[in-house]
Amino acid sequence: MAAIDILKKSYEQIKLYPLFFFNAVEEWDYSTRQTVYYWAPEAVYVSEDRSNRISKESIESETKDILFAFGKPSSEQTAGNTDYIRLELESFDTKNVEHVKAVLTIFLTKAYNSTDRFSAREFLWMLNSYYIEIPILSAALENFDKQTIQPFFWNALKHYSMCLSVPKQRLIQQFLASKGVSSNIYLPQSLNEALKYCYPTIDFSNENRSIFQLIYIAVRSEKYKDIEIDQISESIKNPDNFFLQIRKWLTDSEYQFSDFETLSNLFRLFSPDVQVLLVKRYFHAVRSGHTLFNQDLLKSFQENKFENWGIYYHCAHEASKPIRLAVQLLCDNILTFLNSGNTTLQTINGTLDMAYAQCDTNSPEVDFGLKHIVPVCNGGAVPNTAQFAGFICYKIVLSLNEKAFTSEAIIKNFRKYLNRHGRQQIEPVCHNEETTLQQCQARLADVHACDNCISRGINRLDKYEVKLWDNDDYIRTILGFFTNVSFTSGLSVIVNPTQSIISPDEVKRRIVSWLNENLESTSGITTRLKSGIERQLKAGWRPKNDLDNCYNSIVRDYLHLSWCTIEPRRNAYIGRGVLNKETGIDEEFILRNGIRSSNDVKIQEKENAIILPRIVAALNERLDVQPNSNGTYHIPYEMELLRKLKTDFYTFKEEENSTIFNEKNNGFMTTARSKYDRYCAPKYDNDINFVTQLPFMWCRGKECFKTSLGNQTLASCKTWSQYTILHLLEILGFPQITETSGGNEASELIRSFIGMVNKASSLFKRVRCRECNHILFPIGGSNFNRYNNFECRVPTCGERGKRVYLSQCHHCKTGLIDSRDSARCPNGWHICPKCLSCCDDAVYERMASKYVLRRLPIPPRISEKLGHGHNDKEEYFCPKCGGEIATVRDEHSGRIAKVCQVCKAVYEEL
Repeated sequence: MAAIDILKKSYEQIKLYPLFFFNAVEEWDYSTRQTVYYWAPEAVYVSEDRSNRISKESIESETKDILFAFGKPSSEQTAGNTDYIRLELESFDTKNVEHVKAVLTIFLTKAYNSTDRFSAREFLWMLNSYYIEIPILSAALENFDKQTIQPFFWNALKHYSMCLSVPKQRLIQQFLASKGVSSNIYLPQSLNEALKYCYPTIDFSNENRSIFQLIYIAVRSEKYKDIEIDQISESIKNPDNFFLQIRKWLTDSEYQFSDFETLSNLFRLFSPDVQVLLVKRYFHAVRSGHTLFNQDLLKSFQENKFENWGIYYHCAHEASKPIRLAVQLLCDNILTFLNSGNTTLQTINGTLDMAYAQCDTNSPEVDFGLKHIVPVCNGGAVPNTAQFAGFICYKIVLSLNEKAFTSEAIIKNFRKYLNRHGRQQIEPVCHNEETTLQQCQARLADVHACDNCISRGINRLDKYEVKLWDNDDYIRTILGFFTNVSFTSGLSVIVNPTQSIISPDEVKRRIVSWLNENLESTSGITTRLKSGIERQLKAGWRPKNDLDNCYNSIVRDYLHLSWCTIEPRRNAYIGRGVLNKETGIDEEFILRNGIRSSNDVKIQEKENAIILPRIVAALNERLDVQPNSNGTYHIPYEMELLRKLKTDFYTFKEEENSTIFNEKNNGFMTTARSKYDRYCAPKYDNDINFVTQLPFMWCRGKECFKTSLGNQTLASCKTWSQYTILHLLEILGFPQITETSGGNEASELIRSFIGMVNKASSLFKRVRCRECNHILFPIGGSNFNRYNNFECRVPTCGERGKRVYLSQCHHCKTGLIDSRDSARCPNGWHICPKCLSCCDDAVYERMASKYVLRRLPIPPRISEKLGHGHNDKEEYFCPKCGGEIATVRDEHSGRIAKVCQVCKAVYEEL
């Protein structure tokens, strides 16, 4: 049985109408490597400890992507669960009086709140998505006052029925007539005629399609119930019908449309996707000279006088989805740009103002629709750090550490291995009034003999008990480097290191013999510096891949990193078509050679011929040695130099070189993958990649060699439907793209706009009360920062009037601080959950300087903190509990991490 856990406090407020919306989710499960389908509740019913997702198989839904359910308290509540109540879910059913009554209750409750623009959400969803059972509706209405409530309901039903299909309107018309209320069927004649011209054989007055769906069919659909649209109809080819004119306008870029007044009046009856297309098509008409640009028309697209139709569309078709604001955001920013003297786009405050004005305050979710407005990242071409083998191959040669073979070093290591694989022997010592702390013979015989002594302790002896078994051969090998003692399986042996150890020369002979057998020997070599001076590199060893890890300690103790061999990777290539111009790979080459992917061997070979000399040139610039006749460099080991080489040449592991090209090879470039849409606004800083000599842009802190901005100018855009805000501003005479050697670059105006909307979106997701789920309202503040402090204003909510602080971190610019989740540091600053920042001396200095410049006394709350900031002194605190964070080394693994000293939360492994 499907169920949902909600806070008991929340249930008390909705128990008369326990109705829930769920959205269908399709997600890839990496552990099972399968697609998972489930229902996820609206965000207002998701808490940090309960996602409330339910499987699609556990409950049926009338619609494919939205589940509407009724909840009843379960007979089996979760044990020990005092804060939540479990509700069993039933798929909403219009044949169930209790279900229908709940819808009427929530509608009539919200309808009396004049500020609730979405009061009919559940009601319209029921009317549009389900068959209307008139007897059940009548029975449910009997629960409400006949003199006041019912007449109000009949008028509301008459009003909202205009959105429904014609058959449902007839049914409601008959029902209202029985109550003495007259109503008319709403199907505009021009829409009915357009549908007849498109599909002459279908009577849409009998089709269960809402007014919004009928309009979409008239202007966009090419097929309905497997019947193709009548393309040869003269009324469609040369229309005089408004809806057919819109159809023609959206399909023919040369068609000249002029009835913008009607378009403005009916604009909100189109679906949000079509509205976006209409705005873009309007700008294309301006570009084509078919009409003049009119700010008033754009304003009507942004704030329409028939705005309620847009609300009705959402309630009837997308009730549980975020409110779509792409058109409003796009038009608002263009108007802001023009009204600011062509200098700025909308601010975050203005964008949040729009979200507050347009959202459903009971379910405050919005979708700014950036994917319709700005270029969406197509993955670009970014370094494939996960799978690319690197531009170079390196091998490290190990040489004997002569210092490890002194008598002192050998006995020290011998004791270390005995202690690791055996047990050090101890003896008890004690101290009484007659004797000093010494070995106690009495305690050896009886552990309680010295209970009254002043102090007791133990003395660690230079003796070790070693007990090995049949599977401990590697321990026998290691200990056998130092002693001739025999370790019989299952028998304890007492080993005295100083007495049983063999000579240092014999230890060295045994270890060298083992190294020759188990590691790959490498001869010494002479390398020549660019100055001509020769340098001798010692013979040594390289570990074999099959060497057991249990011998790593011997390698670490008796060998040291001596020198390296560096080679250019012989089969390296770039990928993602970045070198197509240089290699001459065009459509003709691709067709002629039957190439199906950018990983084709022929492409790899062509790219390698270009990139290999660049790798060699980069190595020659970086290294002060000359390569040998095979192109191999031999350099003394320097940790910092090798680290830089590995970073600069994208090589992060030792791997054999190869001259073989095959489609299993991974090129340097790959596409950036993300579960969510990313928006392309990279920045060019005249950067050239050191190895490839290719220009690149910076995008989210990473290099990108092929952006998605290639079609963001009017000259490069193939069709008006791909227009973004960059094209629209260019049409108005304000291009926002600059061509660089690294590709097209968007202006700072556009980059700031994308960042601002992303910030507004993340902030708005938090502005809901966690007890009653209603939207939080901003309090106090100035025009500059009025969206930092919020409160709930629902009279019956227990959280009413409690301040909630929301802000983006001033340090990392991406962490979102929520006072409900983020603890404070000792200085009173909320701690960023992402970068752990709170305060530093510079912050207090800036705060104090404002008073100094105005010649005012510095308030104690600031003066007392001067010099006492935290982060600049490497002092950090836990965002969960406020406890101090310390750097801790794990005794077993040796790993270093940042750990809260109070709640033990781990924040970063070093």
